[in-house]
Amino acid sequence: MLTSDSNGQALRLPLAVFRAKRSYTLGFLFLGLLSLIALWLVLTLKTISILADGREITLKTRVGTVTETLKQAGIKLGPKDVVEPDVSRRLANQMAIRVNRAVSVSLEADGFGQVILSAGGTVKDVLAETGVTLGQADRIAPALETALLPGMRIRVVRVREEVATQQVELPYRLERHEDTTLDAGQIRLLQKGEAGLKEVIYHTIYEDGKKIKSEIQGERVIKEPITEIVAYGTAGTISRGGRTIRFKKVIDMVATAYTAGPESTGPYATGYTSTGVRATYGIVAVDPRIIPLHSRLYVDGYGFAVAEDTGGAIKGNRIDLCYDSVQEALDWGRQRVKVYVLD
Repeated sequence: MLTSDSNGQALRLPLAVFRAKRSYTLGFLFLGLLSLIALWLVLTLKTISILADGREITLKTRVGTVTETLKQAGIKLGPKDVVEPDVSRRLANQMAIRVNRAVSVSLEADGFGQVILSAGGTVKDVLAETGVTLGQADRIAPALETALLPGMRIRVVRVREEVATQQVELPYRLERHEDTTLDAGQIRLLQKGEAGLKEVIYHTIYEDGKKIKSEIQGERVIKEPITEIVAYGTAGTISRGGRTIRFKKVIDMVATAYTAGPESTGPYATGYTSTGVRATYGIVAVDPRIIPLHSRLYVDGYGFAVAEDTGGAIKGNRIDLCYDSVQEALDWGRQRVKVYVLD
């Protein structure tokens, strides 16, 4: 190689000097390259934390994406597992990666059941994933913010409230009045009865279409019922022995006979009735609930009588006729008769 001195004269350097300079330059370049590589290695090394399956993994990596990091950590993803941030995201130093595992839960709503694989984390997330919405009155179990567990059963109960108005008939009452101007058995309509009407408001609750509870929320009378009033006859006439007898009531009764002596009333017979009158023909025993004591009567086949006695066996439509002799009482026996209660 040639060079020149201060006078412009060409000088020839030794070949060894030239080679020494070249070696120095190459060494400097190599060291610079090594420094760049070391810097790149430092700058591209990232510390990443991964939270998955209940444990936290911290690792250092130079891979570029979240999915490559998970692969490096040996974490496999299921088809419904959710990773935050997304698996395609580029890594950044100190990045935290969370793997939310999908769990299998059952959802019952609107008459249908389905098994859902969800990584949402809560019951509310499952409803959002399936498009199931809740009405204002609907119930859900467990609660919306409950964390999902494998095998959990989620049930939505549709609640519907209904307010309906119904008209209900009000029955009328019947009033009966005695009328001695009418023959017994005769009826006269004094006022015709009419049913009333009321409006009833029902509040009914349905769960999944089934009636659970119905109660009256209010009611209002639209029309008052009109009482029906009738008069029934208590008077009549019969002809017995050429004589006209006027009565106010007639009763079908079973008649027996007795005497005032011990043959009918026992060894302690006094011959007097429970009202204190002497027991003789024309005195009869009755049930005071049917015929009041002291009532004047006419008994077919017996004649006129007065109710002045009672008896332990004389209950209901029974009457006991007093005779003066045992034979007459025996001859009467037991008969069904009409008893007329006189005015």
